[in-house]
Amino acid sequence: MPVTENTPIPPGALPVGFTEGQRLFAGWAARMAAGGEFSASTVETYSAIWNAWLRWLAARGLGWLDVDALTIQAYLEGPSPGLAHHRPALRADRMANYTQQRYWRVLRAVYAEAVRSGLLVSCPVLDVPEGDRPVIALS
Repeated sequence: MPVTENTPIPPGALPVGFTEGQRLFAGWAARMAAGGEFSASTVETYSAIWNAWLRWLAARGLGWLDVDALTIQAYLEGPSPGLAHHRPALRADRMANYTQQRYWRVLRAVYAEAVRSGLLVSCPVLDVPEGDRPVIALS
């Protein structure tokens, strides 16, 4: 059976750093919620986004600490992971611009937390060239 981002990952098969990534997210989200910046529903949504990212990486044999700008761009330019609590994607082959921007912001914030906590020296999300970062065009 091929491994995809929707394939359940048995605990013994988790890539190195997977649970560390979940712990980092949980600490960051708890700090943001305690400061009044996030509601419980925001934490739930952002957790789903972060875990979709971790599963996407795991399906490719990658760890979250080892990503680069090209990996992040490939994820954001691909299909939406189809979070269970959201409506189906409008396009099966690519995330909507708004979805890309939301995912990019979550990745940027969590990787910034990894830098703040000393796990990383720099934030790989910020290595995505400015012109390739997701934006919502105003018409």
